[in-house]
Amino acid sequence: MSNGDEREEPPAVDGAATTDGAVTADGAVTADAAVTADAAVTADAAVTAGEAAVAVVKAYLTASETRRLEEAQRLLAPGAELVFPGGRYRSLEEMVGAAAERYRWVKKTPKTWDAVPRPDGTVVVVTTGTLYGENLFGIPFEDVRYIDRFELIDGKIRRQQVWNDLDVSGVLRRKSR
Repeated sequence: MSNGDEREEPPAVDGAATTDGAVTADGAVTADAAVTADAAVTADAAVTAGEAAVAVVKAYLTASETRRLEEAQRLLAPGAELVFPGGRYRSLEEMVGAAAERYRWVKKTPKTWDAVPRPDGTVVVVTTGTLYGENLFGIPFEDVRYIDRFELIDGKIRRQQVWNDLDVSGVLRRKSR
């Protein structure tokens, strides 16, 4: 996790390219990363794998927020698990349907990105920041904390875990500003 120091983020991704790696048309991530025979990841490979994984997560979040669900789906591994406050989902359509019962729309303002490649090839990406959006009553909200944790394998997201303060902040129940 970040210790609060400002970091340079990997370049913004529009779903096409990353630093030293690429998101292919089918959503897989390639990276110029070397892995030793015993699966120990070299330092350069770890940085590159982490950057590539962050790029995949950024592309996925952007596609999900703008409801380009087919594009987002290509970045998920088969059988991916999406875990949100109040539910576990096996499809983006299922997750979006549940979200529609909680708010009109929501977007993220990321503050930190951390990526940790593991020796087994999994890369864990964690992002923290705030949410803003509009509740079901048309009332805007902002500055609601979130943390998202992603597990990627072979350049695809196999698990997304979401924690946020939407419920405890009361913003979803507000009927007036």
